[in-house]
Amino acid sequence: MQYNRNSPIRQLPTYYERWDMQERFQYPTLGPDRLILLDPGTNAYEAQLIQWQGMDPNAPLADWQLLRGSNDAYFFFNTVYNTSGQITQETKYYAGASVGDLAKKTYYLYSGTTLCAKLETPYTLQSGDLISPP
Repeated sequence: MQYNRNSPIRQLPTYYERWDMQERFQYPTLGPDRLILLDPGTNAYEAQLIQWQGMDPNAPLADWQLLRGSNDAYFFFNTVYNTSGQITQETKYYAGASVGDLAKKTYYLYSGTTLCAKLETPYTLQSGDLISPP
């Protein structure tokens, strides 16, 4: 059986692997709609299919990159500390967000070791704000 070159090929977070044809008996309540997972590492033809769709079969994106800042289940926190180890500011944004996306910046003010004020403001992400998980 040959695969249809014009079928939609997308990279999905690993969560969606449960919809793979091979998992149909493991997750029977998901319904009849199933995905065919391509394996470019061992199948050159499937690697070519991925290339025809304009993607690099040798450089898949990490799950958090696929979210592109649109999932509120996963957040990144870029935190700045002072010399005493206290948080002075924190930028919170959705995993996968990029420069220009919205975020929340929080400023912390201390009197000695006591937190006096916490100020949250809307913020537009800059290139220095973005972090990558290990």
